[in-house]
Amino acid sequence: RSNNLTSWSFSNAPYYRYLYHYGVTYGGGSTFLGVGQNGKIIRSTNSGSSWDNMTTGTSPYTAPSGSLYLNGVAYGNSTFVAVGQSGTILTSTDGATWTSRTSGTSNYLYDIAFGNSTFVAVGQSGTILTSTNGTSWTTRTSGATNALNGVTFGE
Repeated sequence: RSNNLTSWSFSNAPYYRYLYHYGVTYGGGSTFLGVGQNGKIIRSTNSGSSWDNMTTGTSPYTAPSGSLYLNGVAYGNSTFVAVGQSGTILTSTDGATWTSRTSGTSNYLYDIAFGNSTFVAVGQSGTILTSTNGTSWTTRTSGATNALNGVTFGE
């Protein structure tokens, strides 16, 4: 973590230090969320000084194919949305309690962004999904067959 982007310090993330982190987002105020290996979700409510484990609300930390990997997380419209393997989409309004949503795909989802009042998730085999609320998702045609690994929003 850093307050000035010049000096950096290590923040302890319980049960998570030796697992991979794949995504992080800012959720307003002093709240940050991180996601990664084995479906772990960590939350900081003090600008990254300390982190707590959250539960996904799924049967714990597993997906239909085994260990759940969460690859990306975004915040918008007062909602956190995490995406991962096997089309996993989880939503939360507080970062602590999570609800599984239907994505309409079994492809891995690698990243998610929020902008212009819309979430955009991308993934395996050119997958693109959009949602205005994080709950209902629409499949979009990308024209790509390769993996889409990242997405962002710019004005």
